[in-house]
Amino acid sequence: MLRGQNSLRSDQKSDLTGLTDSKINSRPWYHFSSMSIMHKCLLIMAVCFASLMVVAIVGDGKEHIELPNVTSGFTEDDIRKLLFSSFESNKMAETLRMVTQQPHQAGTEENRVVGQKLAELWRQNGLEKVRLMEYDVLLSYPNWTNPNKVTVLGDDGKVLFQSTGLSPDLTPKNDDSSSSQGDSYRAAIQWLAYSANGTTESEPVYCHYGQPKDFERLEKEFGISSLHGKIAIIRYGLDYRGDKVKHAAARGAGAVIIFSDPAEVAGQGPEADKTFPHSTWLPSHGVQRGSVMAMKGDPLTPLLPARRDFPKERTIQQAKKDHYLPNIPVLPLGYADVIQILERMGGPQVPEDWRGGLNITYRIGPGFKQNGNKNDAKKLRVDVHSTLEIKKIQNLIGIIHGSEEPDSWVMLGNHYDAWVYGALDPNSGTAVLAEVGRAFAQAVKRGWRPKRTLVFCNWDGEEHGLIGSTEFVQEFAQVLQDRAIIYLNVDTIASNQSLIVKTIPSLFSAVVSAAKKVPNPVESERAKGRQTIYDTWKAYYPQKGNFTWLSPDVPDIDLPGGGTDHMSFLNFLGIPVVDFTYRNVSWG
Repeated sequence: MLRGQNSLRSDQKSDLTGLTDSKINSRPWYHFSSMSIMHKCLLIMAVCFASLMVVAIVGDGKEHIELPNVTSGFTEDDIRKLLFSSFESNKMAETLRMVTQQPHQAGTEENRVVGQKLAELWRQNGLEKVRLMEYDVLLSYPNWTNPNKVTVLGDDGKVLFQSTGLSPDLTPKNDDSSSSQGDSYRAAIQWLAYSANGTTESEPVYCHYGQPKDFERLEKEFGISSLHGKIAIIRYGLDYRGDKVKHAAARGAGAVIIFSDPAEVAGQGPEADKTFPHSTWLPSHGVQRGSVMAMKGDPLTPLLPARRDFPKERTIQQAKKDHYLPNIPVLPLGYADVIQILERMGGPQVPEDWRGGLNITYRIGPGFKQNGNKNDAKKLRVDVHSTLEIKKIQNLIGIIHGSEEPDSWVMLGNHYDAWVYGALDPNSGTAVLAEVGRAFAQAVKRGWRPKRTLVFCNWDGEEHGLIGSTEFVQEFAQVLQDRAIIYLNVDTIASNQSLIVKTIPSLFSAVVSAAKKVPNPVESERAKGRQTIYDTWKAYYPQKGNFTWLSPDVPDIDLPGGGTDHMSFLNFLGIPVVDFTYRNVSWG
């Protein structure tokens, strides 16, 4: 057992002592103008669903149970009405505005302030034992004043094209905007966390999605068995970006460019009037930021919590040697920039199923077409300016003690760190989590208390690699195995059409039951006879037949994967999880 697990840091101010007592112990939101009525309805819908999932579990985990109160009995219907009457969309809007004033990447002062503000909000909302728990972890940052760039070079080093390394700010400005010019610049930087710092100058090779089968096809059909220091041009999609980098590096790549192809991100076409801000599709200079670390959690403390009193088991050099951190520069590009590379490339045409959505002939390379003129491209250069730093992150924990089984925990979580402002990912979920906590705290004030303890978790460091939640799970593994019944995760609420759920089969019926009790806020859906969010979910996502034993009334439910904070709870400890969001059917 790790030292301190029994007391859950009982010797520190940022502990969870109260939990172990068996006694009752993207842009700022205003840049999207005011929050729409539909989005407020959507967030309320998410709050209702999350709350009903909790109600189904805080008792005996059965449907239509009676939930005992400390002083008097409440039925499940009583609790549902009590909670629903407490939900306020305006409070969620206020929370969302509060946490999206500035870019707030993990480990920055801006994100520390966001965590402090959320902690104070939770205390005001009535959660018990609210505290921030710190970890010292390895994080990655770009040079905020020297953007990463890609340069196409001709004869004698002549610059034929150079990216700016910045995504232009396309959001409308309001007079009440408090964002500084520095904030906007930091929001524009194009980067991938944990990329190696450095410069690579070589020839490009098109590698499709960068999957092992793609590299095998390059060797079999095009005779490219090794990349020999060349620059791999890889599309976003299908696999985790860190795996793409790892596969390319294993085959000798000197650098990797991961680009967003309009086939995936500009469904109505790449023209400016068909992308943001005129639609939700990615504009031509937009990029997908993310992490390329090949593990979850702090890379220097595998399987151990990154506490001050624990040694770092691994050095940065060892993490790179073991391929957990890349040894080569990696950069994201938008399709307006990558076309400057792809349209110049030589070599054979790509297979038909490797073509993307740009109006060019996609070619394998290596290298560029040579037409015998002075503007022929000769080399491609990738410049990445990045740093690795030990920084402090802080998880926010708050509880509502259970009345009869306080050592049985129902956990709800979300993260609050963001690549930029985080108005959708993750802070739409942050607003939902705060309102769920407030509603349950209000119910306690009105005489009810859950049978089991509710644990509310706002994680830090998620974007860099699920770091906050992973460190928490590693520190309190034995306690969580003994006490955690379920973990509910809500990361991003980005759509207003249909509920999407990922969970384990034993929770399918509980999820469906909760969805059937949430009224449908979308008028067009109600006009079609879909009176609950279950009806819409079932209509748009009918069961695929993956589980032949299921009732046909169960909509399509996927098993939980990776990519968000439920992962360590399920994969490391085997704790049941539910991950839910909302999406538009048109997204596929």
